[in-house]
Amino acid sequence: MAITNVIYDSINGFLLNRVEDIGFIIISLIYIFFWKYIFLFLEKIFRGLTFSFFENKQALLGLIKTIDSFVIFILSVIFVIPLIRIILQKYITPLLNTKYLTIIVLVFFILAYLYFYLVYSRHHLGKT
Repeated sequence: MAITNVIYDSINGFLLNRVEDIGFIIISLIYIFFWKYIFLFLEKIFRGLTFSFFENKQALLGLIKTIDSFVIFILSVIFVIPLIRIILQKYITPLLNTKYLTIIVLVFFILAYLYFYLVYSRHHLGKT
């Protein structure tokens, strides 16, 4: 029992020293797995707002349809990335600063692997 406590405490101590990196990895994995859904959701919001403002201007709506993905990308660079940084620093990092960080990291990576193997690789990468 004592040897497992020593091993667990040393691994947990190492992870606690790297808690910002671990939070960034978790946020990055979530973004990697769900970026298509996030972009589609943001495009629907952008398209709905612009269509409601420019309902009678068909030429402008055609232009907006062609550049909306680029605009969403630029807006995500300007707004979403700093927002994720703020969320990471203020909320996620303090939540991860616990003695159960090793268990949290293991569970998260197991769930991420299962999601990748069972869902993402089959539906998005075309593996069967």
